Amino acid sequence: ALCDDRSFGIAPPANIAAGSTIDIYFAWFAATRQQVEDHVAAAVYDVRLDGNRINVGAPTFIRPSPGGGYEAYWYLFAGQVAAGQRRVTYRVTWNRQVFDGSASFGPGTGIPEETGSCSFTVR
Repeated sequence: ALCDDRSFGIAPPANIAAGSTIDIYFAWFAATRQQVEDHVAAAVYDVRLDGNRINVGAPTFIRPSPGGGYEAYWYLFAGQVAAGQRRVTYRVTWNRQVFDGSASFGPGTGIPEETGSCSFTVR
């Protein structure tokens, strides 16, 4: 969901043929499992493919992160894509403040939302 921000080190998808099905994925990292679970409970996601909202449910999994701490990953089935330019947009807000071990997010913090996007071509 965030491939347009090259600082994440994730390249846009390549070699996607028209009619292929795609999954959109993103993650949340925190120092403790409880902090990840707090995020999951408070996060309000708005993920879209070409402006069409994709349902975001519970994370696919929560696990210890290889670099320390914990991570939650979401994999969203987005269905078949037609040829042309495609764009995923991502926005997360929180219905209360959460802390990830280094920063606070949500209402009344310096980070009330996070946004991003991923643009790619389907051939």
